[in-house]
Amino acid sequence: MSENTDRGAGTMKHHAGERSLGEQVLVSALWMGGWRWTERLLGLVSTVVIARLLLPEDLGIVATALVVVAFFDILIELGTDRYLILLPSAERTDYDTAWTLRLAIIAAASGAIFFLAPIAAGYFNDPRLAGVLRVLAVGSLLRGFTNIGLTIYRRDLRFARIALVGVVQRIVGFVVTVALAIALKNYWAIVIGEVCSRLAEVALRYLVQTYRPRFSIRHLRKQWQFSKWIVTRNVAGFAHGWGDQFLAAKFFGLEAIGFFSMALRLAEAP
Repeated sequence: MSENTDRGAGTMKHHAGERSLGEQVLVSALWMGGWRWTERLLGLVSTVVIARLLLPEDLGIVATALVVVAFFDILIELGTDRYLILLPSAERTDYDTAWTLRLAIIAAASGAIFFLAPIAAGYFNDPRLAGVLRVLAVGSLLRGFTNIGLTIYRRDLRFARIALVGVVQRIVGFVVTVALAIALKNYWAIVIGEVCSRLAEVALRYLVQTYRPRFSIRHLRKQWQFSKWIVTRNVAGFAHGWGDQFLAAKFFGLEAIGFFSMALRLAEAP
């Protein structure tokens, strides 16, 4: 591995010497739990505020666009973090290949969203969706450039900085979305907030981890043998997770999907 990844592995040994495995798991669980609770709380407050400021139709536009984006997100979920964690000894080329593969798949999916946006807008009978989908495609593309080096922290059971990135990213998205909802009072507040959240994630991941990914395809075939089964499983699960919203957006209109998505957010918050 590179100096940065070696440093991560060295820190892992240092921490392992200071704490037992049980203590490491407990501390990790506390950090991740705090992150999830903060994320849920901000999401709940954001949902309530947005519901008061925007019309159901505005929420429906974004919810419908996110259904389309979710389908492509499922296709690009390659399980690269799990693959690297499961490797007995991950080398720098493993990390770089995982980053390269992920970037290539995300770029292809984002391009598909961008160019197919008018077709999706026609399918759902609302031309406004085309612009929303194209902006969200840019946000999706940003995900490809995130620093895969944070997986080193996952391997080491050091979740403090991962939790920090998650919390700050969520706060940025919350502040931008609410501020724009007050100023614009339309669906663009949520769309721009989503993109800003993605941008914050990219910046924060490079700030908290010194690892810098490079392009590499050295272990591409080996990684794809793992990832192809993840993609297959995710596609099969799309109908279960998003099929109801996909059909509701098509047959019941944007206002109905707006009410549905808001009720779903509130119901899932606990």
